[in-house]
Amino acid sequence: MPTEIDRIHYLLDKFEERSITLNGLSYLTEFLSHIDDIKNGNYDEQNKRIVTNCLLTLKKRIALEINKIMASPIDCPYDIIDYWSNILNEYVNSGLDDNIEMKSWQVTVLKLKENARWESLSKKQQEEEILLLLKRLTKEEIKELIKKIEKFPESGSDNERENLK
Repeated sequence: MPTEIDRIHYLLDKFEERSITLNGLSYLTEFLSHIDDIKNGNYDEQNKRIVTNCLLTLKKRIALEINKIMASPIDCPYDIIDYWSNILNEYVNSGLDDNIEMKSWQVTVLKLKENARWESLSKKQQEEEILLLLKRLTKEEIKELIKKIEKFPESGSDNERENLK
């Protein structure tokens, strides 16, 4: 009869297998739930060490993928960034690891995800999104936005642009 540890190994393997096709999130969710049950349950230290090692394996896998994305975000398709962003969020939000670096990656990957989503849109879709955004703004907010755009240099460093915000 399979044990909880067997189940954890199975779920981690399925997550790895399904991540190739970007379909591993449900296995990750169940994996993290079982890890939490064992870490906080009435299990012996050996089982707790095993699940800690499994969690570390997962963490390394996520870190590897996130580092690949951050190394070359322009070359990374939206669906890959979206998938690993969701994986990272699930991992961090599980509360099983208090790693500050992983938490800071959430913000960075979210920005990359939004940029990739925008780039994946056609010009017409981009225009429609801008119109929807503008419809939500007040006249004063639109005037303020126009002032910022007029001051925004066509060329210049990112620092110069950042100083205008």
